[in-house]
Amino acid sequence: MDDLISILMPAKNAGKFLTESIESIIRQSEKKWELIIVNDHSTDNSSSVIEKYVKEDSRIKSFMNRGNGIISALRTAYQHSTGNLIHRMDADDIMADNKLFELKRELLRSGKGHVITSMVKYFSENKVSEGYKGYEEWLNNLCQKDEHWEHIYEECVIASPNWMIFREDIDQAGAFDFNLYPEDYDLIFRFYENDLSVKSIPKILHYWREHPDRTSRTSDLYQQKAFFELKTFHWLRLEHKSDHIVIFGGGIKGKIMSEILQSNNIEHNWLKEKPEKIDNNFLKTLEQENTKIIITVGNPIEKKKIHRLMEHLKLRLNRDYYFFR
Repeated sequence: MDDLISILMPAKNAGKFLTESIESIIRQSEKKWELIIVNDHSTDNSSSVIEKYVKEDSRIKSFMNRGNGIISALRTAYQHSTGNLIHRMDADDIMADNKLFELKRELLRSGKGHVITSMVKYFSENKVSEGYKGYEEWLNNLCQKDEHWEHIYEECVIASPNWMIFREDIDQAGAFDFNLYPEDYDLIFRFYENDLSVKSIPKILHYWREHPDRTSRTSDLYQQKAFFELKTFHWLRLEHKSDHIVIFGGGIKGKIMSEILQSNNIEHNWLKEKPEKIDNNFLKTLEQENTKIIITVGNPIEKKKIHRLMEHLKLRLNRDYYFFR
């Protein structure tokens, strides 16, 4: 169906939050949707909560995961979906009442070749951590100017349960056929690779729940090194063509990047000094032909200094130098 929204929802021991999450979907002002919930072998009360809603609303369908884990659950959900508009939702989050309407309207207005997103808000029964607050602010700033692709190597630039796309476009990007984690960031890289344009709605349409059992907190697949390995994998695949590589930035992130490149037998230089300590010899290194510079500096003030230096050297962002967060 051309304008039916298929909502893909993996659910793993989410019984505590499922009712609130599903109710937020049922309350949507947009009524033309189907919700495909895939139970990832939950051992809590998720099954009974899901079955209750399946009986009450014919738009809600449930399946057991054919494999194990989020990727397999998304794959199972997608295989059972029938809509032309694809959306992902997490079983512990909440939609704003007009989320589906807003995303769908903008996607139909923008047309194929687009992925639509919006601003987000973290919430918690206790206190939202500073790290999540910072990520929320960073994402929402990207949405203000639609500058997502400029920052693709820093962090996942689109929230995993907060995009909508045409089926044809997600198929072109490979959908859920890959087994790379973090799976949400991997998919966004494939959107980037396929030249999809990001269009943001400058409103908070998704409420992201932070809690101690969230997969991003508990699984090694979502820790800092896993993110670095994934973004480096895509960077080497999309950007690196036998170039001279320079890592710019000391600290743990520079160390992780150097270790990843070493493990792939890729030669590189690693500059650990701050921008003001760079001498002319190193500037000549940066200006060498076919040099790619990976910047692992996280401090915003230092990043601005480095960005000014790169512009002074007439180097281009995401062509000659790349910020890795």
